[in-house]
Formats: sequence, structure tokens, C-alpha cells
Amino acid sequence: MAIEIISSKDLSENELSQKLKNIYLSSENVIHLCATQSVKELRISESELIPYYSTKVNIQTFSEFIKNIQNEIYQNKLCIKIGDQRYILKKVIDYLFSNKDTHSLMDSMRYKIFKLCEFLRFHNIAISNTCLELIKNDYSDFEYNLFNVCKEFNTVMDELESENISHRTNQILGTDINIEKNIKSVGTMTKDSINQILSETGTIILDGFLFFTDMQKYIIQVSANLSKKVYLTAKLNNKITDKYLTEHIFKTLFNDLKQPYIAPKSNTPENNSLTSINLLKNEYPNIFKIKSIIEKHNHIKDETIKIIQPFSNRELEWQFIVQEISSKLEKTCKDDEDKIKTCLSNDIALIVNLKIK
Repeated sequence: MAIEIISSKDLSENELSQKLKNIYLSSENVIHLCATQSVKELRISESELIPYYSTKVNIQTFSEFIKNIQNEIYQNKLCIKIGDQRYILKKVIDYLFSNKDTHSLMDSMRYKIFKLCEFLRFHNIAISNTCLELIKNDYSDFEYNLFNVCKEFNTVMDELESENISHRTNQILGTDINIEKNIKSVGTMTKDSINQILSETGTIILDGFLFFTDMQKYIIQVSANLSKKVYLTAKLNNKITDKYLTEHIFKTLFNDLKQPYIAPKSNTPENNSLTSINLLKNEYPNIFKIKSIIEKHNHIKDETIKIIQPFSNRELEWQFIVQEISSKLEKTCKDDEDKIKTCLSNDIALIVNLKIK
């Protein structure tokens, strides 16, 4: 399988560290991309003990990886930069909307519209005239205008990246934008550079990621298409979060990439001695001498202890607590400030979120 998930209880586990070292030693030209700076520093400290690792392994954060690529593009190559693209989008809006109110609305949303245009271009999604006509017939004028702007902007960008610039595009850009033909946007050049880097790489490791951006998914997909070995590390040590990660995040990722999925093994034992209730039992054995709190509750007749069923959310839980305290204070203390302080200090105790099986 081209993509493999390596799971562990924690990212600093010796078992995971050893697996990564084995990958380093058995692979050539490894790119190890870390989710955070702390993960990067951990991996570098672990790997410095491996002879010649620095000549085989490139460990960096994902943001550093992308930033280094784009810095090289800005320094050494002509490209249509982000600022240029945003100005081109403004020219498209100016060209399309003569109505003052519509123009003002679209211009005020320029940043968000640009993000939508970037998304469409990144995924090579073209808005056809037929699609635009369906939007015009079935949706609001605002939604039609929104996608019309995206269509026009992406058409202009496509023409600027080719040899053919139409009369309409020249009209939109006017005379204050002078961009040479066949110059690509920084986004297109970033993807081209990633393709080149990955073609020269043997193994890709994505370490410590809980969610995956479009660019991260792109790197995984290109690597798999090039038959490169891809490893994803996963911290699995809690049944609830494990289920979310394996059934939602990773399974969705593999489905999106059209890759076969095998759920990673959970590292959560059936009876974890570090769960809250067991930790309390170990730390405060006198409290848990009885078989269960429920058993003791059955013998309490004065209601000094109340066991409340779980609430559906934390807000309802705290609302109940406040009401209970207020009710007790109103009955016993009324407006006596000193009595209220004494009651809060000595007479009221809360055990919140105690799970009883």
C-alpha cells in the first residue's frame, strides 16, 4: 500500500521513534514534514544519533516546506503574485458591475471571493456557461454574481498563463496592468515545484497532523501517484478521539484520495489505569472503600449528597449547579454576606464530571 498510518500512544513514544528511524535507514531522500515546530525539534533530536541522517532526511515543518518553495519562486522566477491576483480580481469586479450597490457589495467581499477563486483554481474546477446559467435560473442574483466573478477571474488568469489573451481580458485589465504572456501564478508554480521535488524524493512522512489541508492532500496524492511511500503518524490513545480520527479524518482522507484504507490499530487498552476514575481510586482509596457511590447514596436520607444524571452539554450542567447553589443560599443565608461566605467555604462541595460505571 502506498500510504501507511503509523499509530502510537504518543508522538514521543520510543516505538514510534524506532519505526521512523527504520524508515530513515531503509529509504533514500526522505522528506519528513511535521505539523508543529515542537514535533520537528523532537524528530531532529531523535534522529541526530543516526549516522549520516542529515544527508538522507529533510525534517521541517509543513509551513516551512511551502514557505521555502514560494520564497525561491519569488526570488528567482517571474510569477503573478498574490497581491497582483487580488488587484486583478478588483479589476474584474470593476468591469462587471456598473450598479453602485452591487459593485460595493462585491468589492466588500473581495477577500472571501478571492479565497473561493483560489479553491476553484487549486482543484481545477471550471465554471461553464451552462452551469452559470443554471445558477442564474435557480438561485439568487447575489449567488449568480458571486460565481460570475469567479468565472471571469479564472478565465483572465488562465489566459495570462497561456499565450492567448483575449480582447475582453485586455479590456478588463486596462492599461495599468502590464503582465507578460505565459507567466504563471504563484499557486500554479508552487504545485509545479512540489511535483518536481516529490519526483526526486523516495519517501514522504507527514507527522502529527490531525486534519489535512488541500495542499497537504495534494502532496499525499501526488506522492501516491508517483508510487512513493507515504507514512502518516497518528496519536491514538483515547477511545473517543481514536474513533473520530480513524472513522472520520483518516477514512475520509483515504476516500478523497481514492486510496485503499486499513484502520490503524488503537493503542487504548480496555482497562486504562490512567482514566479519571481509576486515578481517583489510586490517589484517594478511602473514598472508594464502598462498592459504589450509588450503594452509599441509597443509605443517605438527609440529601446531603445528590447524584445527578449527566446533562447533554456543559452549559446545562453549570446552569443546574448555579441554580442549586442559589437555592441553598436563599434558604439558609438570605442576605447575610458572612453566612454566604461561610456556606460557600464549608458547606458546599462539587464533584463535576465523575463517571460512574
